[in-house]
Order: sequence, then structure tokens, then C-alpha cells
Amino acid sequence: MKFFSEKYTYLFVSVIIILFHQYIFQNFFPNSNLKLGHDYSFFLNNLMVGKIWFSKNFLSVPWFSPSFCCGLPFYPDPQNMFYSLQQLIFNIFTPVVALKIIFFTFSCISFLGTFLLINKAFNKHSNIAVLGATLFLFNTFLNYRIVIGHLSLISFCLLPLYCYFLFTSFEQKAYKLKSILNLILSSFIFSYFFYSGASAIIVILFLSISFIVCLYYFKKKNFKIFFYFFYSVTFGLLLSLSKIISSLSYLKNFERNYEPVVFKSSLDYFFSLSKSLFFNPDLKFFEQSIINPKFNVELHEIEYGLSFLPLLILILCILNFKSLYWSKINKHKIFAILAMFFLTFFVFSLNINESFLGTFFQKLPIVENTYLYYRYNAIFILPIIIITCFLINNLKFIKNNSKIIFLFFISIIFLQNYFYDKSYYHSQNYDLKNIDNSLAKEKGISNFNIKKNAIMVDKNGKIKTSIQRNDYYLVGFSSRFCYQPIFGYKLENFPKNKMFFNERKRLDDDRFLITSDPKHLSNGYLNFHNPSCFLFPNENGCLPGDFFKKEEIKNLELFLNYKKFKFKQSKLQIISNYISVIILLLFISFIIFYLFRFLLICFKFKT
Repeated sequence: MKFFSEKYTYLFVSVIIILFHQYIFQNFFPNSNLKLGHDYSFFLNNLMVGKIWFSKNFLSVPWFSPSFCCGLPFYPDPQNMFYSLQQLIFNIFTPVVALKIIFFTFSCISFLGTFLLINKAFNKHSNIAVLGATLFLFNTFLNYRIVIGHLSLISFCLLPLYCYFLFTSFEQKAYKLKSILNLILSSFIFSYFFYSGASAIIVILFLSISFIVCLYYFKKKNFKIFFYFFYSVTFGLLLSLSKIISSLSYLKNFERNYEPVVFKSSLDYFFSLSKSLFFNPDLKFFEQSIINPKFNVELHEIEYGLSFLPLLILILCILNFKSLYWSKINKHKIFAILAMFFLTFFVFSLNINESFLGTFFQKLPIVENTYLYYRYNAIFILPIIIITCFLINNLKFIKNNSKIIFLFFISIIFLQNYFYDKSYYHSQNYDLKNIDNSLAKEKGISNFNIKKNAIMVDKNGKIKTSIQRNDYYLVGFSSRFCYQPIFGYKLENFPKNKMFFNERKRLDDDRFLITSDPKHLSNGYLNFHNPSCFLFPNENGCLPGDFFKKEEIKNLELFLNYKKFKFKQSKLQIISNYISVIILLLFISFIIFYLFRFLLICFKFKT
């Protein structure tokens, strides 16, 4: 009876924690001005295009979209989320309701995943696991990134659950089928990082997992966990190979090279990071401490908050140093400590100016495409939480008063998040009205199509851009100058092929809408991008940014109506498609077999 009483007590407390978290953050969907974060101008419209495609083509691959920049690749975009839970929820519900459900769902997953990881994999008491789950649930990197509109990064919520399945697979190695099942589930989550648009932080996710695997190795002292990690990642990469190859094919034509934002000194970096992790991020100090302030770094970029609690626990451990329990150091622990030190050093050196190794690391593949290395601090979020749980477990006076101190610690997290200055996030100004109005029309989403190319200019003929510029497709226009980070934040790498415009409409004193017919023919070319040229130019006999040819007008008509059209893929892409499908079928077959076997055993047991 005591077990059930304690079990339901923690369940009740967990529900209160999640409800308080939702009470704080659901108010941003929309915010106090009935607006959303500025980057929803990109991600919400991508979800809308996914919804249109789904209504017309079901689950077939949405290779391209006519909605933005007069024709672009869609599925190959690393931040595309078509095959994700986010997209599924968005397909079913209205935008605001969908965002609220998405945020609530992934919040619950993050809390549950962290609890299971700390309680089951690291064998810590339920009160410590609930505290660790609360810290992860309220981390400001995740919450305020979602508030600002980085919806693809919500997959960061799955990080603890991935580690839980990975470690469970390792611990159940004596039970082969269970071990394989959990390994497959971990691989599914790793592949989900790619399919849900989290490719932009895949290095961060991988390094964070590596750090946590080292912590697990430190506790378990069994090197074989690294083999399981290798198998999980390999299967996950194979499962997502189609997405990876298509994204690389797209990106290689539009490489971005920005001068990195780094700190003048290691002391400045350490002070800034400490404030971001344990107190409130100091944007003014950050701007004064960095080199190359060419880019306007905003507040959400330096949000990594875990509250003051981890620092408080560390201080308590220092004050009670003599009473701490210390296990013997051996070669396994030395190796784990060195590996974790290297990961920490890697992130630190990236952020420091004129660091020899930092300059070398900045030139590594994928890493070199990042200009703000401060983002790599996200690697530390879950490891710090796990280490905090280790330290709590070693403090004897906390064990003797665990329930009271547990509630005290929870209250610190609550108070720091409740009184946090949220004015920046309530001032966000992406307006949902265009999407809401388009969905309210009687014709329905299945009738969406593109009728015109469009640009907005001022009275002097200068291009005008706004936060709503990706909304044009909602009224049948494709914005020539859309927002697409692949081409640079100012579209500096966007192909400059001249497009024909001939219709002018005055909207007000300083705004004129210039449009044209996508089917306008000039010199054998139509007036719209052939998106396959952005992706597979050699196979389709064209260059990135080329328009549809005269004889391809049927393909253009299909494209403008969000329908599939014929194009050629590279051999590597075709092979990767087959590999991903075969791995998927094998995994699903094994899961069905396992479930069938489990039900059969249960039936025999009952009879």
C-alpha cells in the first residue's frame, strides 16, 4: 500500500508540475498581443504547405513546393517537418489549437523521457528523477526556442527518451528480442531528428548524447555501451538516408559562409554562459564581449537556462565536501572523464577568439556552416541535469529530509520561471490572420494553387520585405523574395535569374504589389523556377534557379496545383530511397512480430 501511495504522490506532483509549465508557456500561443514568434513566419507556413500537400497527395513525398520564392525544393529542406508528429497534428487541427497540442504533447514526452532516464537507466530515486525531469521541462533553450518559432527544434524534447531506449537496450542484452526492440526504438528517434526538421542541431544532439553515454559509462563501467550507441546511430542514419542525401544535394549548391561570432576572452565566455545557464541571459554583456557583431543576435539565441538550482547543488556539495561519498577511481572512470572533458573543451574552444584548436574545429564539416557557436552550449543542458541528480544523491542531509527539500527545489524552479522577464517574447509580431482567413474560406484547403508570381515594392521601386512575406501563397501568389535561410538571411545566395513582371497594383502610399503570370513564355522558358534544378541540376540538364522550359508546361501546371510531376533523381538519391524504405519495412516487421509474440505469450499464460 505504501508503494502505491508513494507512486501516486509522485504522479500527482508530476501533473502539477506539467500544468504549471503549461500555465506559463501556453500564453505565447498566441502571446498577449495575439501574435506569434517571428520565426513562425517560416515554420508555420511550411506546416500549411504540408497540410495542402497532404490533402492532395496523402503521404507521397512532397519533393517541391510552388508556395515560396516562385518554386523551391520542399522535402529536401533540412528544416522540413512533413513526416513528423508536428505535421500530423497540424493536419488535423486549426493552427492555434495545433500549436497548443504540439507544445503540450512534446512537453509531456520531455518530462516522461527524463524521468525514465534518471529513474530507470541511472537508478535514482523517484523524487530525484522528478526533479531532474522538472529541470529539463523548464529549460529555457527549448521553451523559448519554440515560443520564438523554431518548431523543428522541438525534437530536442526526445533527447532523454532516446537515451532511455538506448540504455534499456544495453541492459536487456540477455533478452535479445527486448534488446533489439529498444535499439530499434532508439534508432527511430534518431531518424526522427532528421525527418522532423532538427537537422540544424543534429551535431548538438549527437554530442549531447555522446556526453550522456559517457556519464552512463562512468556509472556502469562497461565499454560495450559505445557499440550499442554506434548501432543505434547507424540504423537511424540508414533509416533517414533518403532525407539526408536529398538535403545534402540541396545544400551543396548554396553554401553559406559567415564569419563566426566568438568571444574576446575565455573569461567573458564563461561569465556569459554562467548567466545564461543559472540566472538570466545578459544580452548587453554578450554583445559587448563578442567579436563580429555583424549579425543582430537576439535574446532567444542565448537562452540556456536551467534555473539557479544546479549551481546551488554544486555549492552545497563544495560546502559538504568531506561528507560526500566518493567511489574509487578506475580506468573506466578516467576514460569517461577524459571523453567528457574533450566534449566540453570542444565547445569552449569553438567560442573563444584565436583559439588554435577552435579554429581547427570551426573548419570541420557541418560545424563550419554555423556562425553562432554559442548554440553548442545546448550540449550541456541534459548532462548538467544528470550530474545535478548525481550530486543530490550524494548529499546525506538531503536524504534525511528529502520530501521537504524536494518541494523546496521545485519551488525555486517555479519562482524563477514565473518571475522571468518575458516582455521580449510577448512583443513578437507574426500575425496569424492571413492563415486563419484562408482556412475560413468555403473552397477548402484542397483547392489551393498558385496563380501569380509576386513581389512587393515601395514607391521608388525598391523591394519591400516584411514578416508576412511567406504568406503570399494563401491568396494564390508565390513570393519572389521569400524568407528561406538556405539562401542566406538576406537571400544573398538566391539565384538572380531575371523574372518577368508586368502587373502593378497600389496597396497604399508606399506599397505596390507587382505580379506576373507563371506561364508567361520568353525565349523558350516559362516564368517559374523548375525546383528540380535546385536539387539535381546535372540529372535534369539545367542550373540552380533555371525556369521551366516551354515543353514542360504540363509539369508546371501540375506543380502550381501542388501535384507531383516527373523529374530525374541522382543515382545516389534513388539508392538511398530504397535503403530507407527497406530499413523501415524491416523495423516495422520486427515490431509486429514482437507484439504478436508478446500477445501470444500473454494468451498462453492466461489459459
